[in-house]
Amino acid sequence: MAAALIPTVTLALVGDAGEGVLAAGEWLLHTAGRLSLDGLGERRGPLSFAGGVASFWMRLGASLPPSSGSQLDLLVEMDGVADDPGLVALRERLRRGALRIVDSESAPEREGTEPICEIARAPMRRLARDAHGTTRACPWVAAGVAAGILGLPGEAVERLMAEAASSALGAERERQALLRSVRAGMRYAVDELSAKRIRTAFAVRERAAEVASVPQTLARALWASGVRVATAVGETATQPWIAALEATRPQGAEATFQILEDANAAAAAAVGASFGGAISCAVLSSGALARAGECIAAAATAEIPFVIVAAQRGAPLGAPDSAWEQGDLWGCAAGGPGRTARAVLSVTDAGSVAFQAAEAVRIAQTYQMPCVLLVDAVLAGSVATTPRGVASGIEPLRRRPSIDAPERFQRYAPAPAGISTMPMPGEPGFEFAATVREHDASGAPAPMGAAREAGIRKRQRKVDALRQELDMKLSWIGLAGEVELEDYEVVVIGFGSTRGALLEGAALAAREGIRALALPLVAIAPLPRRVLERVRDRFEESQILVFDGNASGDLAGWLRVEAGLRGKSIRRFDGTPFRPADVLAQVREVFAR
Repeated sequence: MAAALIPTVTLALVGDAGEGVLAAGEWLLHTAGRLSLDGLGERRGPLSFAGGVASFWMRLGASLPPSSGSQLDLLVEMDGVADDPGLVALRERLRRGALRIVDSESAPEREGTEPICEIARAPMRRLARDAHGTTRACPWVAAGVAAGILGLPGEAVERLMAEAASSALGAERERQALLRSVRAGMRYAVDELSAKRIRTAFAVRERAAEVASVPQTLARALWASGVRVATAVGETATQPWIAALEATRPQGAEATFQILEDANAAAAAAVGASFGGAISCAVLSSGALARAGECIAAAATAEIPFVIVAAQRGAPLGAPDSAWEQGDLWGCAAGGPGRTARAVLSVTDAGSVAFQAAEAVRIAQTYQMPCVLLVDAVLAGSVATTPRGVASGIEPLRRRPSIDAPERFQRYAPAPAGISTMPMPGEPGFEFAATVREHDASGAPAPMGAAREAGIRKRQRKVDALRQELDMKLSWIGLAGEVELEDYEVVVIGFGSTRGALLEGAALAAREGIRALALPLVAIAPLPRRVLERVRDRFEESQILVFDGNASGDLAGWLRVEAGLRGKSIRRFDGTPFRPADVLAQVREVFAR
């Protein structure tokens, strides 16, 4: 490796899925976090039920990196399955001059290959057998080797390993064996691979921190925001979010979480709980959300608030597919009869997820409508170092009784912003009829005529009021403050987990003298238009690049319909997310024509 100090380092552990690669990778990220290194991690399982390679990719820096990076500085392989597509994909991500550590017992490189990286061998399986008695501890040896290559202090690593082992790694005998495995890997790296050490600019010191997945942080924020009833449909895409809600649910009888078999049942249970006075949410895959569309539309018509965590998936129901895709924007934002009044937010990254989840609860309760939180497979598998108590600053919302009953209460009375009084059930003087059909101001059915039109207009005023609120805060379109569009030559737009790639890709372009403005959208519906319409008027279509994680250009189409903004749709549907290098390459093309 080059002797120059580097500000961030990107590495991956890879091996057989059944050997604990993900647990060892998460431990290494946690240890780095306790030693003042902020990091992002991505967990990748095998691509089929038959098993295969699992990997833990992480990027470490003195502050939380904007993305998990494009290329690897270090790849530690515990398995010699040369043709596994997961392993081949990781090898293709090695930057020129990177370090690749392979097991001494692995098959040698095929003749004729010309490696772009430096290759070192380490007897990881032998060290695992000596320390643990089996090769099952090989990932922990590999984690120790990586810690040694990064120059993490051995005594601190062993102490933190012992702390983690005391609570999460099974019986005492097993914990000690894994601790010996980490120690053996570190010693080998220090004694035999010292010349390969990666020289980083990190200042290492111990601190209080933890590693939390994005689903865990989101779940904690939902509970902290006042959610007391949560429901879910168990599918492959929803499993990480379900596990997080179960693990973080407040103890006691104050919070309820139920897994149901049917999408309509899960949505209806959340809607019923909200009508009964509880703040509620439902976790659905994008396919389940489509099946529950009638229930969601009914909640919007009856103006019953609840939050939906919508897990976008890249494969049909039941497939073990961990592929990344953002193909459900239109179904979430525009599905249902007419334009069902709802809000749609996209979760963008580990650093913002707590705020975005809390805002989804607030928006749903304030505007009395369903609010969808769009998540994807990258977010489901992402972990990050976070300060302890990340959700402790969130103020819980509570439905409160109304003060004084009017002489004649009307639940859906006309209001300037469309927001009428929503009483708690059973309050004297606030009785009303509730129907999911179109209704008049009292709640009585009004299938046609002026009363029906007035009800629809009332709900549309809520959407317009929310759009005005979103337009006043630039963070909803990914900006930290006002910008002068004349200072930029190209605009890159995306949503969800593409945020990091957009921000870092724009920063890389700036180093080459290209001024790129990144707009990672958080608010999808209603879409904030003020800045986007200025972008439409300032830039040519060829200067606006819209990064779509699907084959149909959903985001580009949504921007065209909602803001009249036309841009070039950059589509990816191979199951892998956009990286900063992908954004940079597309920006370069604009100026290569």
